[in-house]
Amino acid sequence: MPAPTVDDLDIQDAWDNVPLRARWPTGLDNHFYINRLAEVPVEETLFGASGRVLEVAAAEAVHSCRLAAQGLQCHVLEPSETMLGKARERMDEFGVQLHLTRGIAEALPYPDQSFDRVLIDAAIDHLSDPDTGVREMVRVLKPDGRFIVSFVNYGSLAVRLSRAMYRMHRRLVPSRREEHRFWDTPVPTEHTFECTYRNIGALCGQYLELDRAVGVSLLWGTPGWAPFLNVIRQPLAHLVLQAGDRLARTMPGVADYVLMVWRPRTATEAPGSGLRHLAPLARVAAATPAAPPRRLETLRVTPADPIYQQRAHDDLAWEEGWGLAQIVARRVEAARPWGYRALTGDAQRSALQVFAARGPFAHAALIGSEDDGDADAWLRANGSQRLDVIDLNRERLGRVQQRMQPYGERVHCRYQDLNFLDLAPAQYDAVLVGNGLNRVVNLEFFFDEIAHALRPQGLLWVLTYAGERRHAYAPARLQLINEALQRVPLRYRFDDPSPIEAADPTKLAPLRAVRSDEIVAVAKARFDVVDERYSARLFPLPMHIDLPALQRDMPELLDELFEYEQGLAAHPAATPCSALLVLRKR
Repeated sequence: MPAPTVDDLDIQDAWDNVPLRARWPTGLDNHFYINRLAEVPVEETLFGASGRVLEVAAAEAVHSCRLAAQGLQCHVLEPSETMLGKARERMDEFGVQLHLTRGIAEALPYPDQSFDRVLIDAAIDHLSDPDTGVREMVRVLKPDGRFIVSFVNYGSLAVRLSRAMYRMHRRLVPSRREEHRFWDTPVPTEHTFECTYRNIGALCGQYLELDRAVGVSLLWGTPGWAPFLNVIRQPLAHLVLQAGDRLARTMPGVADYVLMVWRPRTATEAPGSGLRHLAPLARVAAATPAAPPRRLETLRVTPADPIYQQRAHDDLAWEEGWGLAQIVARRVEAARPWGYRALTGDAQRSALQVFAARGPFAHAALIGSEDDGDADAWLRANGSQRLDVIDLNRERLGRVQQRMQPYGERVHCRYQDLNFLDLAPAQYDAVLVGNGLNRVVNLEFFFDEIAHALRPQGLLWVLTYAGERRHAYAPARLQLINEALQRVPLRYRFDDPSPIEAADPTKLAPLRAVRSDEIVAVAKARFDVVDERYSARLFPLPMHIDLPALQRDMPELLDELFEYEQGLAAHPAATPCSALLVLRKR
């Protein structure tokens, strides 16, 4: 997959580290910590190094200046013009020459295998797409090179203790509950995710083997730690800090700051072999070794991508915990006849039932259906002899499993993250994909896996939202929607008489409609089209109207609205939001 460009991602072009450092705690522990952070990345990068070094997201490039002073040829990549200006000042101070480039880690402007060392110090959690950034840094690393990544560890002993104390204090002093504390999460104000020894290990371990890991400092920023050090005599305080630092060095999982050195994996090497060679204490809180992702070239996110993992967690929590879910579910149910009529011509017959009539199939899979009743409807329509139900929502899967008990061994329910679908080859005669597809980031991987799982001439049925991404409805289409809404008397409208607007992205689940506008094109590029139908050109109009009441009191107006929508098929602004595809394996 081609790397993103600077136009695709936030490049933080005016970022300045001074305001961030101004909020750091003061005291002996901070002085000790800052000094160690200046030393360790240079020491570890220099170890065994020769030739060319790339420092990514280098800020003022002080590390690169010190490395250049040791005879290394240093290249600096930094998105912020402010920081590049400071890097030029540091070059003059150190009397060295650096190669400065403005750019982002996710789209490195360098050839493959061009650097002996690649360093990213305390910046990986500033990347908009850290997984792509790591892939790019691995790409430019020589086969015998080393990738050095360091980070403030949000899984440290200091963080765990501090957050426990914060929780206790907030319960005891309610008036200060909203006060932001030092070890509270910096996401999203300063970072894109929280680094830990485990998640950085999982992220980098997809592509590389761990050579060594170094921890720095213990208890930095913990409430009461700096005052305690100030109370005891300074020589003793330094001894305490040095002892903590020595312990942190051997147990990076609990350290305040971690530096990990990675090397390319050999062709015959098992994933995780580098970690297994570390001392037992260095493996505490480390990631479990995992095999590299399959078909990596088709993946936009990987299983260990920390930003995706957080979004996926929040997405499921949002869906299950959303207070308005029952209201929306009732509106969706009320709008079914409208949708059936548009796609099948019969308000009482679903597209699923129409597809089932092509069977019965021997073995089918239902993937990502957001309707608890679809599996039951499929088997009642005699769609297949056996059915596998695959979903990423464990709670919904549990409800479906309970509902499908009367079918016994004919039905098997399995949890899978749809972004990393893993199906047996040539297993299914038919695959049905529901609206959960609009939450899939890895569309190319997803459809390739289904093609892999279908038997020769197998059929793929897709019914999904395929409208504007993140429900950012186009202004021209919104105008058509609101013109239609004006025909409906106020007593039949939900909410208020205001015009329908594009969705507020902050009120959507994080992965809702993440690539919805690309679904059809990606699917059709991989399968032969048997049938395709499109509808919902006025979506979300039906969600804002009391359709049962309108059907009861003014059926002629409902028919008029329906015919108006059908008549918009040739209108350039009336792009459809619902796609029904029947596709055949090539």
